[in-house]
Amino acid sequence: AHVGVRPDGTITLTYVNVVAGAGGFVDQDFQIKYAQCLPVPAPGTPACSPPVLVHLEINPLPFGGFLAAQDFRIATYPKHASRSDDGGMETYVVWDDCKVPLYFGNVCPDADIFFKATLDSGGTWFPLGAPAPINDGLRDQMFHWVSADPATGNIYIMYYSAFPDLFNHGLHILLSHIHPAPGITGVDGTQVITTTLTDPASDPILGNIFFG
Repeated sequence: AHVGVRPDGTITLTYVNVVAGAGGFVDQDFQIKYAQCLPVPAPGTPACSPPVLVHLEINPLPFGGFLAAQDFRIATYPKHASRSDDGGMETYVVWDDCKVPLYFGNVCPDADIFFKATLDSGGTWFPLGAPAPINDGLRDQMFHWVSADPATGNIYIMYYSAFPDLFNHGLHILLSHIHPAPGITGVDGTQVITTTLTDPASDPILGNIFFG
């Protein structure tokens, strides 16, 4: 689970509820959930709203799964950030998943990062159908982090990307940003942060079975 605090002090929470997918025991569908709580003075308990469904992800990076080009541990974990924009509150929920169906129920050949956002505290999530891409380019994108800049209102998403590597193995760190604008908007700029590729297989003992 990922816990945050909106600019108005509301506590926000995103997490996944794993359910059996259409493919049986190995196949996992992820219900991406969102809830919020109003803080109260100690020793009281925060008053939380019932969790709502952000998106049903039928191609998640499953628990016990792998990327086709890597075998370090990875799974879909949603993260979120909120900003005050045009007098209202916007919350962006971001997660990585598999852009195409999994091989053998647990191997992802193309991981990418997507989002949905709400203007009404989780009542409606945009886009209404499929989630919008943070980065759906060539190669894998994964291990994201998201934050909101209270001074500018920018939403920042940082993540690893294998975009320059033909073998989908070497990784750069990328930073995408969503600038304030009326309504829910998408990524309007991405920059490469690192100057050299990271090789997850460089550890002489672990190889690439662990990264991060």
